[in-house]
Amino acid sequence: MDHRAHTHTACPPLPLHVCPRDSLCRVACMWHRYMMLKFGVLQYISLQIYHDPEHLIHLFEDIHFMLFFVMLTFLFQACILVIATLRAEEFYMRTEKLLGSAPPLEKTSPADAAAAPAVAQMLATYKAARAQCCTRVCICPRMLWGYREAEAKEELVYSLLRMRFVFPAKVEPGAHPLPPEFDFSTYLRHRCCHEVSHTLHVSPNTWGAIILFLGGILYVPVLEEKYAHIDITVEYVVGLGWALWLYCFAIRAKLGHVLYMLTPPHPLLDGPPKVFDAESAEARLLTGKPDAPPFEALSPTKDGSKHERLFWRGRNGPGHLLFLMRLQMLLTAIILAVMYTWLNAKPEDTYFLLLGMLPVLDVMITSPKSILSLIVMTTSVEMFKSKHKHDIHETLTEVRQLLSLDPPNHTSGTPCLIIPATRPPCSLPLQPTEGGAFESHARR
Repeated sequence: MDHRAHTHTACPPLPLHVCPRDSLCRVACMWHRYMMLKFGVLQYISLQIYHDPEHLIHLFEDIHFMLFFVMLTFLFQACILVIATLRAEEFYMRTEKLLGSAPPLEKTSPADAAAAPAVAQMLATYKAARAQCCTRVCICPRMLWGYREAEAKEELVYSLLRMRFVFPAKVEPGAHPLPPEFDFSTYLRHRCCHEVSHTLHVSPNTWGAIILFLGGILYVPVLEEKYAHIDITVEYVVGLGWALWLYCFAIRAKLGHVLYMLTPPHPLLDGPPKVFDAESAEARLLTGKPDAPPFEALSPTKDGSKHERLFWRGRNGPGHLLFLMRLQMLLTAIILAVMYTWLNAKPEDTYFLLLGMLPVLDVMITSPKSILSLIVMTTSVEMFKSKHKHDIHETLTEVRQLLSLDPPNHTSGTPCLIIPATRPPCSLPLQPTEGGAFESHARR
């Protein structure tokens, strides 16, 4: 029986936070509403406030519909988040396979050659892009090769962070060194499932922020119309959509800066080399030891360590990021509900309202993949490594179990890591040369 087919296919179950008290609260609210309608309490209150016995009842019905719409939209975003999790795990395993399947370099230590396959992949991508595209005027191929270069850079960043994780520059007292074949993708998979489960659990602080937001978008227009005599137009609704996009952009920019500060600098991350024919220069890129990441130049403060200083709110930064991501999902659902309500009330604003829906849809569909991956990478490496010893232990235990099912390769004397044999869509197969470097064939 071949156990390789079952490797990395099962995802750890996401813990569901189900509280029976929530169901009892919903039943109690429905019972109170029924009794208030039965005894005419809502009609009396509506008559005193709006001089219409049915106006408040219609408002309750509209709010119930908006809540139902928000619940459906949030459920849809949760599905998008799960899909983003699976794609992130696929990227981790694909890059780990690239690093684990390359032959070892001669006269180099495992620490110095830990990122060599990704460096060779980056060099081959630059070479193929210049040979296939950049020698003539071509728009579409240039965009395609730009995408492939960006993908190769992501793999190189992954390999550099993995190298710092497995072979740290400073070993903590009492810490056991990790084996060179440590499956970094499995560790990130555990971390990814942990972050998703906490993102989907809406905390009381999130509900409080949502109530303040709802009070603002519902009550401020009433004050403007009553006291400032300003009519609410569709521009306000479009502004909500673009404000949400700016909110998401700020989170992405912050996480991108944190990842830059944590990544060891490498010449290929800044662009292609000026000369591709110098074998000695390419060999130095393959086996060269990168410098320390930029965050090492910072000094720890009372608010947090060097790593924690990179986040908003210091040592509470990782939890604050999950709060912001959760809040973004709920704000997206609420703003879509507001736009749908406005569209039903004023269908003549349909075309202009599309200008506000486009950024909201962009946030809902594309942001989970980028933000989730950035949160996992920035909160799982360097100084946060000691905070996730349980995930590291689970990874080591899982690898030992897989190795016990598939015996090691006795011909080479090194253990075999079981990684699914899935080839990336734009991978460059590496072949060792006599000098110990790698040659890469251009993608077709």
